[in-house]
Amino acid sequence: MPPPSHEEPIHHEHARIRRFHADGKSPHRSPLRTGAILIGSMAAVLLLAYYLFGRHGGIHADVIDFSKTMEQIQELSSVRSHFRFGVVVREESGNIIVRRFADQAEAIGMDGLGNALFQDPTMFVELHGVATYGMRLQGLAGRITQDDSTVHIPIPRAEVLDAKLISADTKIVATMKGLFRSSNNQLLLEADRRGEEFTRDYATRDTTMMETASRRLRDILSLLVERSGKRAIFE
Repeated sequence: MPPPSHEEPIHHEHARIRRFHADGKSPHRSPLRTGAILIGSMAAVLLLAYYLFGRHGGIHADVIDFSKTMEQIQELSSVRSHFRFGVVVREESGNIIVRRFADQAEAIGMDGLGNALFQDPTMFVELHGVATYGMRLQGLAGRITQDDSTVHIPIPRAEVLDAKLISADTKIVATMKGLFRSSNNQLLLEADRRGEEFTRDYATRDTTMMETASRRLRDILSLLVERSGKRAIFE
């Protein structure tokens, strides 16, 4: 959205910013879309697991060989989540400060003639990020033990494997500045630079997605073990 012209009433932008402030308490993750993706991807996981591991060998009743399939297992067990959140970027005393909208303590606006004339350049930006959750399975095959009826598998803890900002989806929601202040073209660049850090921070707090990745890994390994006539025991 382009900055308002001098003739546009400033209180409209003020009201809009206040409304975003009230709604911006946490990142939004489209629950219906995410749920549909998880259900669909789980079905795909089971079909791919059967195709990759059930039809093409590598599994025998005596010894299950995971060494050649661990990379595919890690890829199939990983889950991804999309984040959408707002940040406030403003120039303060010559420095550019980026705050998550949820952390903005006060409302943003231009109350009074002084602010209308000398308000620091301020921008509200919507950022989008994506995080990948899963387990690092390097070396896991060598730690798996098995006998005639059971397979003992030590499951690593789920973690954020990758978190990044989708710069192409960055949107400017509103901009404000005093009449006698110049625009700062660095605001948007700084929002993107800090956005990746914020995305990772949001991702590390999402225990639900980590549990989903861990459960998916167990489901895949259980399927493989059961096809060999054994029972998986997770440690």
